[in-house]
Amino acid sequence: MTRPIFEEAQRDALAEMVNIGMGQAGDSLARLFNRFICLSVPRIQVVAPQTLNFVLDNLCGAKTPVIAARQAFSSCIRGEAVVFYTDESCADLSELVGYARTAPDELLLDVTNVLVGACVGGLASQFAFDLALSPPSLLGASGSATQLLDAASMAWSNALLAEVNFRVEARTFNCHLLTFWPDDSLDALMKAVDDLLATV
Repeated sequence: MTRPIFEEAQRDALAEMVNIGMGQAGDSLARLFNRFICLSVPRIQVVAPQTLNFVLDNLCGAKTPVIAARQAFSSCIRGEAVVFYTDESCADLSELVGYARTAPDELLLDVTNVLVGACVGGLASQFAFDLALSPPSLLGASGSATQLLDAASMAWSNALLAEVNFRVEARTFNCHLLTFWPDDSLDALMKAVDDLLATV
């Protein structure tokens, strides 16, 4: 499949919608932690499996040890989200959430569900898409992003990747949320963007 090329208006509209969805995720995390959340500017790009490792190294750091959680979503579009947490984030989670007796893995899955549900739900609502989320699962721990997310296993030709970094000031918590919208879903997403632009 040929890699899509966005027109400037399409990219700007999509970036604004991603920004809204990521902002909702940050707000949900702020309410969960009862703390101010710092967000990076969302980055969007179209990637292919053969370029994914290079992209992940640039976004998450080639040598940064992380723990990864994955969650799929579906409706008339489908895709998946992956959250990469720095190793230090896990030590901070129980205090931030206030669940001292909850297992670290369970906390990571709970936070992943909050982030992905708010972000992808925020995007889907702008297009009036219904949304179903699968339960999150852990991909692995204490490896680089490219070690934990196997690019060779990706069953798509192209995907829209949207990424944002969340951190808590003066704390060690830091994570990257990546959403992937592959092939047919990318086409459906861009058609929805074009339909919205046509009404402006």
